[in-house]
Amino acid sequence: MSKVYLATVAAVVVTTSLASNILVVGTRGSVRPGLAGRIRAAMRRWLRRFKYVVDAWVAAMIASRHRQAVIYALHLLSDRELRDIGLDRGSISHLVQHPEQ
Repeated sequence: MSKVYLATVAAVVVTTSLASNILVVGTRGSVRPGLAGRIRAAMRRWLRRFKYVVDAWVAAMIASRHRQAVIYALHLLSDRELRDIGLDRGSISHLVQHPEQ
């Protein structure tokens, strides 16, 4: 829950910062011709990068929850069921964390 809370706080800070910058540019007007276009282009680039970071963070959280669910499901199996699929209790976490080995 604290990760979600941290993400919410970060989103509020970024949104407030962007909104205040847009309001300042809108009220003062552009200093030079073309400045507004450069600011919009820079803002689009920054928002695109921010989106990639957030997407990567969400994907990592989903992958982590999936690994936790797999570990939980395997721990619910009996020792005999684990032997049938070629595992033992000590190797469950290692195999889920490093499936290529």
